[in-house]
Amino acid sequence: MTESARQLAEADDELRVTALEEILLSAYDGRLDLLMVASDEYVWGSFDPSERQAIISAERAPGDEDLLDRAAVEALRRGTRVHLAEADRIPGESGAAGLLRYSLT
Repeated sequence: MTESARQLAEADDELRVTALEEILLSAYDGRLDLLMVASDEYVWGSFDPSERQAIISAERAPGDEDLLDRAAVEALRRGTRVHLAEADRIPGESGAAGLLRYSLT
């Protein structure tokens, strides 16, 4: 288990995010301390930060982007530690998992 995976596994539930839309919003808002992203997966769709909405497509459509890449870019822009791993080493089913800098509750 990598150090990043260990940190995610041991984190309090309120600090761990595994839903892709929540990860995208947290990355955009600069709330992530750590992001693990699958290097062997794509999740196609669109992300509109002004509407605070991500739309995930069942298959790639014109205008779609890889939302895992988008999450990584948004996170890196805001100083988040980003690590790549195989999808089966990342908690959850979205292809990404994050650790918040602070709890929202």
